Amino acid sequence: MKNQFIVLLTSLLTSYLFTITNSVANDWKYVGISGLSYGEYNLYVDIGKLEKHDDLVVMYELHSFKFEQFAPQGGYKSQTQKWEYDCKNMLLRALDKILFSEHMGKGSIVSKREAKTIDWIGINPGEALEAKWRVACELAKG
Repeated sequence: MKNQFIVLLTSLLTSYLFTITNSVANDWKYVGISGLSYGEYNLYVDIGKLEKHDDLVVMYELHSFKFEQFAPQGGYKSQTQKWEYDCKNMLLRALDKILFSEHMGKGSIVSKREAKTIDWIGINPGEALEAKWRVACELAKG
């Protein structure tokens, strides 16, 4: 059942994202709602910034939270993340993360973390990270 959900979610996301790739580059495209257990947010991806390097793909995400979130540096309402996906070995890693005081990556920067050495994370079939990995890798083929 879990795998069927991942396959359905992946095909819906991939189909949706393929239909919107002809729009203006560097534009956030709505994917859906996520984070229901720890802070509900609208999830967006930037197809215009999709980077491909052999079996590696870099994709940017924007999380615009329904309610203000808190970090040691202060409150924030959105964050951007840069993820790298290894399409051959089913791995991913977070590269950069920026917290913003307002929704949709607007307002002042509350915190910025740039990766120095970030370990790869293995993806287990059926978990939520697999859907993101599949979308990034399918779009890279496109």
